[in-house]
Amino acid sequence: MSLILATAVLATAQIIPPVQPPRPPRLGFPLRLISLDGPSGLTLDQFGSNGVGIGIRRGRFGFGTNLERRVLLYGIATPRPGEKGYSGAMLKLENLVGRRADVFLEQEPANRNKTYRGADVRYAWAWGKLLNFEMVRFGFAKVTEEGRQGKYGPLLTAAEDEARRLKEGIWADR
Repeated sequence: MSLILATAVLATAQIIPPVQPPRPPRLGFPLRLISLDGPSGLTLDQFGSNGVGIGIRRGRFGFGTNLERRVLLYGIATPRPGEKGYSGAMLKLENLVGRRADVFLEQEPANRNKTYRGADVRYAWAWGKLLNFEMVRFGFAKVTEEGRQGKYGPLLTAAEDEARRLKEGIWADR
C-alpha cells in the first residue's frame, strides 16, 4: 500500500527545470568598462575598445578617452549602501563583468530613451551574459514592476522565483 502511495506522490510531483539564461542578440559596438557605480551601475568608455573617438556629451564636442557613459541595469533593484546584500552584490557584478570587459548595451523597446539621474537605463551584456538576468538569478537583485513588463520580464521573474526558492543572495534568510 505504501509503495503505491509513494509512486502516486512521485508521479504528481513536478520537476522544476532551472531557468535558462537568454542568448545574446546581435548588438552594436562594445563599450569598455571603466568602473562600477554600485551593484547596478556601470561607467563605460563612450568609444569602446579602441578608446578613441569623437562624440558629443552634455552639449560639448569631445575627442579622446575621457568621455564616459553612465549606465544603470534596466528592470532590477539592487541593495543600496548599508543594506543587506550590498557588498555581495558588488562582488557578484565585479565577478560577472571583470576588470576590462567589453559591455554591449540593449535598449528596452518600450522605453527607448530612458534615463535616471543622468544615467542611461539599459540591458547590459558582458562575456555573452545578460548582467541584469545574472544579478537576479544569483539573488543579488529584485525585479522591478517595470522590469516585469519588459522584453526579458518573464525570464527575470522566473529567475527571481528560482533565487527565492533556492534562498540565494538577499533571499538567504527569508
